[in-house]
Amino acid sequence: MKNDFMEWVSKAEEDLAACKALLNIENPPFSVICYHAQQLTEKYIKAYITFKEIEFRKTHDIILLLDEYCIPLDDEFNNIRDDAFILSDYSVNTRYPGDYFPLNSDAATEAFDAACKIKSFILAKIS
Repeated sequence: MKNDFMEWVSKAEEDLAACKALLNIENPPFSVICYHAQQLTEKYIKAYITFKEIEFRKTHDIILLLDEYCIPLDDEFNNIRDDAFILSDYSVNTRYPGDYFPLNSDAATEAFDAACKIKSFILAKIS
């Protein structure tokens, strides 16, 4: 199971690449950027949990993953909780019409920055 964490990292890096590419096009789809920022965060959190050889339930709720799995192992995960909260609604709500308010460049940049901060935090924990 410990080796499986790299599979989570690899998939997270695909979402990171999507964010970077979309941020650099004309008229980017801000909701899609926010979605991929949430996804890369979710996958990095799952990489950490997998690295710790803990099985977790299927969920897209990154706050739940932090509260149930990460924070009990390492209280420092509280330091990224605010950033995770920024991203928490982007897992499903941005995927369908009517489930979210229109997103803009500021929201996409904030989501991307929060995801990158969480990525760096988790990589420091698993390296």
